[in-house]
Amino acid sequence: MEEVERLAMRVIQEGRCKMRRHWKQLGRLGNKDAPKRKSYKGEISEKNTNNRFNRPLEGAHGSKTLVQQYRKAAEMVDLRLTQSKSEVLTSTVDNVRQPKDVNIMTQVLGSRSRYMKGLGPLPKLSIVGGSRATNINSKRHDDYGKFATMHKTINEQNLTIREQHQKFEALLHQLQQVIPGFTFQAPPTCSSIRPPPPPPPPPSSTM
Repeated sequence: MEEVERLAMRVIQEGRCKMRRHWKQLGRLGNKDAPKRKSYKGEISEKNTNNRFNRPLEGAHGSKTLVQQYRKAAEMVDLRLTQSKSEVLTSTVDNVRQPKDVNIMTQVLGSRSRYMKGLGPLPKLSIVGGSRATNINSKRHDDYGKFATMHKTINEQNLTIREQHQKFEALLHQLQQVIPGFTFQAPPTCSSIRPPPPPPPPPSSTM
């Protein structure tokens, strides 16, 4: 997997070098007909940035508020300070003992499916066998269907046992009338069997 990522990054870098070389040959910004890196002057981007900085409780670095970012950062700092020596790893580059920041970030910020800061792009979920939200919902529906089917089968089996027990009692009553003093220990009734719990409500699909 590392070799595949290395080759992919190499192809991307070579493609960027070719595009940059071609752009230089066209005359860069001096050539009016040359394609520009930014098709507009950046007015829309500057307006959006200024509007975002004017909001007192929201940072300009994501969808979370600045207060939420401060709380997450403080929580990660506390986890690093309370980290034991057994949870500290040794860097292979400069032989310096460093805390496992990846574990702390995953614990506080949650697991990232495709990109991890410091590690770059991670393998796709389909490669590592991960499960997406749609797969989780479909699995819940499948589990509910299996549980409902098993519950129905158990109810049918209990009904069959109850009918067979009634037939056995009727036959035993006939034998006692024909043969006086005939006794026979009846098998346990289905009433002694604990009924299965009702199936849970079907999972609600939330978008």
